[in-house]
Amino acid sequence: MYKNFDKLKSYKKFMALKPYDIRTIYEERIKKCNVKTGDVLNFNYACSPICDEHIEVFSALAEEADVFGKFNALLSGERVNTGENRAVLHHLLRGNISGGKVLNDGQD
Repeated sequence: MYKNFDKLKSYKKFMALKPYDIRTIYEERIKKCNVKTGDVLNFNYACSPICDEHIEVFSALAEEADVFGKFNALLSGERVNTGENRAVLHHLLRGNISGGKVLNDGQD
């Protein structure tokens, strides 16, 4: 868990959210709740108890916690493991999705 979660502006709003009651899945919701990245991943959360307000709060939390910045730091080989002061590189066992060099102690 993010250690400073309680300092995030959106945290209280996040904790107040209630699951969205889904009784009917309709075509418009199926289209709206579809997330596609490239040709590889297609995720549809139409059957999940999530509404637009959830997405807004999740997005705000991700931005405030700099999730994408931290993810990019991990992918580029920066030392993101603060407990051991080293890079986290096990994701490279499945391939390098960034395509660039990932340097660790001067080696790719």
